[in-house]
Amino acid sequence: MAYQSALQKVTYLNSSENPSVTPRTLEVALIARDGAIATTTVGLNVIAIDNPAQLSIINQEGVQSGAPGATVGPVFVTDLDNTYSLTVSDSRFEIISAGPNTGILKLKDSQAITAPVTLTITGTDNSVSPSITFSQSVTIGVFDRPNPSGGITIGGLGGNAPIPYNTPNSPVFIARGINLSGGGGNIDGAVVRIVGSGFNGGQETLGISGQSGSSGTVSGLTWTYNAATGTLTFSGTGSLATYQTAVSQVTYNAGAGATGDRTIQFIVGTGANVGASNIVIVFPNNGGAIAIGGFPTGGFTYNIGAPAAAIASTLTIIGGTGSTLSGATVTLSGPNINLAQDRLGISGQTGNSGTVDGLTWVYNPATGSLTLTGPGSIATYQSALQKITYSNSATTPAAGTRSVTYGITSTSNGGSSSASSSFSINIGNNLPNSGLSGLGDGLNYTTGAAPGTVAAGLTITAPTGSQFNGATVSIGNNFVVNQDRLGIAGQTGNSGTVSGLTWTYDPATGILTLSGPGDAATYQAALRQVTYSNSAATPSLLPRTLTFNLGGATGASGTAIVSFTTSNAAPSAIALSNTSVGYAPTGAIVGNLTTTDADSTAFNYTVNDARFEILNGQLKLKAGQTIAAPTAVNITSYDGVIGAAGTQSFAQSFTLLPRLPEIFLRDYNTSADSALFYINNANTLAGARYLSIAGQPAAERFKLPTKWRAEAVGDLNRDGINDVIYRNTTNGEQTAFIVFLGEGGRIIGQDFVKFGNIPLAITDNANWQIKGLSDMNGDGALDIIWHNAEQDSTAIWYLPGTASTNLLSAAFVTRPGGVAAKFNAPGTRLVGVGDFDGDGRAEFLYRNNLTDRTTLWKLNGSEVAQEQVLLATGQAGWDIKLVADFNNDGRADIAWQNTRTDSSATWLSYRCHNGCWPDRQQPIHGLLPPQTRRQLVLRSRRRLQQ
Repeated sequence: MAYQSALQKVTYLNSSENPSVTPRTLEVALIARDGAIATTTVGLNVIAIDNPAQLSIINQEGVQSGAPGATVGPVFVTDLDNTYSLTVSDSRFEIISAGPNTGILKLKDSQAITAPVTLTITGTDNSVSPSITFSQSVTIGVFDRPNPSGGITIGGLGGNAPIPYNTPNSPVFIARGINLSGGGGNIDGAVVRIVGSGFNGGQETLGISGQSGSSGTVSGLTWTYNAATGTLTFSGTGSLATYQTAVSQVTYNAGAGATGDRTIQFIVGTGANVGASNIVIVFPNNGGAIAIGGFPTGGFTYNIGAPAAAIASTLTIIGGTGSTLSGATVTLSGPNINLAQDRLGISGQTGNSGTVDGLTWVYNPATGSLTLTGPGSIATYQSALQKITYSNSATTPAAGTRSVTYGITSTSNGGSSSASSSFSINIGNNLPNSGLSGLGDGLNYTTGAAPGTVAAGLTITAPTGSQFNGATVSIGNNFVVNQDRLGIAGQTGNSGTVSGLTWTYDPATGILTLSGPGDAATYQAALRQVTYSNSAATPSLLPRTLTFNLGGATGASGTAIVSFTTSNAAPSAIALSNTSVGYAPTGAIVGNLTTTDADSTAFNYTVNDARFEILNGQLKLKAGQTIAAPTAVNITSYDGVIGAAGTQSFAQSFTLLPRLPEIFLRDYNTSADSALFYINNANTLAGARYLSIAGQPAAERFKLPTKWRAEAVGDLNRDGINDVIYRNTTNGEQTAFIVFLGEGGRIIGQDFVKFGNIPLAITDNANWQIKGLSDMNGDGALDIIWHNAEQDSTAIWYLPGTASTNLLSAAFVTRPGGVAAKFNAPGTRLVGVGDFDGDGRAEFLYRNNLTDRTTLWKLNGSEVAQEQVLLATGQAGWDIKLVADFNNDGRADIAWQNTRTDSSATWLSYRCHNGCWPDRQQPIHGLLPPQTRRQLVLRSRRRLQQ
């Protein structure tokens, strides 16, 4: 019976929070004295029971009456087997999550209460099915006295570094170095509690060093420990120092057989005067689990412009005894990351790869991840991770917090763990105690001068050993793009090196950037060599503000002013568009004068020869004056009022040559030669030369078959020398052929007029003739005017004005609306092309001798824009002999001949004065003097008299 009684007292216990519910079988065996054995089995069922949740709010007073956004205090749920998300029933309140089953209850920023309120806090665990929910009502009081302002900061816990627990059943200090700061005076309570999964209230305890039991006093405060919730509570009014001393005595005892790790939460204070922090307890023999900690409290601060710095030199790794690690990854992340600027590395090393502590490291700039690989002990990986650095290459990096996440992997036990810590780029505390001075009065820049240094006396003051990574100099107020520029003394272009640093200048923004690591002396030497210059001839004289910035947008900075002194640069050159003068006419125009001057655009001129005058920048002979021999003149250009103070001048000599006219003759009967005859001022032959091809002996004359007629002369390739157009007169084969002439009648090029590189021929009618050359589309190139009197049609071939003979296009002359322009009067023919009104555009002159009708067409491109009928002659026999500028007034005149009355002596010069628009023609009748007749004959021959 004794054994029966003993067996009835056997018990079963499962220490797991979430045990397996699989049925167990117990076997009972009885052994008799003679060795006989009797056995039986007993079934054991494990039933899962949901542990009840308990809600706690740490606040003994409530909130300040009428204070918007006031904090009530921490709220936490104790439940061994569920994790809850917390909500509050009153819409004026909110709960901000602070960890598993933990939150901060507070009024929303715009809400306040003036009387106590009762509200319901609900916790929901959606990780199980069906979900588990509990609710609890709490009353929030109010007080009228001022609530201490500001929160409490908890430090000295090792940056949440893991604390190893090595001795079972022994209490260990967990907050010996705690430091409390901030807040607003005395506080009324604190809580230290075990949170998260794994807590076993049957064996784990919190207590006070040197004391036993679950309650007592320490430093004048009362403490109690609730074993069911793992919560140790301090109560009583005391200073921060009092609570700091009391909390530093808290110990943790894991008992025997604890596994995993534990998070211990510290909450100090009540209401708005509260602070919270966590630490982690790690069990070394917990199946190989590993953890990372030891990150800097408050994150890592990087000073802009500083060299790369270690992020977590106090980092620690805690894991199972003998664990071997195979790899680790450190990654930058967050909304403020800019991988073109942010980078990770290894202390003392450059580049993107290498070895450290026997491990291989690789940094991927595209992802912001640095990877360590290779087998190593915890100590090896801990040492390597402590050497990881952060740097930023930008002078003004993006502001805000970056996150850096450390992840490690254990191969010996197959476990892995990761932890993260955020660090900030502190641009507000950039390079403290550094400064710029010695900028002085800046630079007084003389316009047109060479670049001048802006701040030769600049001084940088900084703590010994300070390192900088960048600087900028920017033009602010009154910056003018494409005028203002910054550079480095003795260098040109927009980039280079100075004092071992790299410099670049952006002309679009006016910013010069220095980059590269360097100490104060290096950057001081470089900034002293920054120069300013202005490339404009007449720059804006408003002062420029130059900002010198060292190490970022809010780093040490200073300004310098660039002011201006104007200079009047003297003219440096004079150009005369033409140096030859007509051989006979008085008052002839020589050419237009232009002056080169760096800072002036308006000029006055004088000439030392009394026969000449300069009007509106044009050199010309005075009325009644002419030259018959080469003449040297001296012209002076003034950039202001002549004789006035400050006016600068420049003189230049020119030799003016009397221009000998050339007559082009073509032999159509025998030799098929073409020749130039030179006429001197006495209207006698001064010389002649046959056309020949350049590069061949001059004696080898250029010949074309007699069916080819020279139709027009003009500068077709715009090289200053007239060229000749020939026309094939063969019926059905009418083509045009251009001969480009050089000096002395030498032919430098020749080809058919083409379209699409194919010679262009008129095959429908043999009556087409080339009647002249003129720029008909305003592109500066002469075009070919064709006329067919039989068909009453006029056409234009547009040439490019180059050595090419390919037509650009062609068009018939039309009236508005695209109707072909015709007279519909037999005998009407195009007799001349010229600028009759001096507007720089040619008009067409038509004559019908049968009706004594003379008509001028003013064209807009190829369209007749205006038509004018000139005065009738009133006599039979009159015909137009030539269209030319007889009086050198820049306008075309009309020469007539009456072949019936006196074909050799009686002439009528019919001219348009003040333009032919409107009708103001003045006919002149009578016998012309021999000199005038000779001019007419010569001009007629220059138009290819054949």
